[in-house]
Amino acid sequence: MGIDISSGILEQARKKVAQLNLTNIEFQLADGENIDFPANSFDLIFCANAFPLMAEKAATLRLCLSFSNLVVA
Repeated sequence: MGIDISSGILEQARKKVAQLNLTNIEFQLADGENIDFPANSFDLIFCANAFPLMAEKAATLRLCLSFSNLVVA
């Protein structure tokens, strides 16, 4: 599952996935600070470039860790 707050970024991701012929990836328009998935929904959460932009960093970390392991890059 790939999420982003920007529909344009998601469209770029969809095109890249199509070029690579990948079929097991979904994308969803969402705010990374307010995601709504059941606990342990993911094996890993990878946050690239977005963390410095998040207003509530500590709350976002707690939220993400409730779903999975977390890597912030």
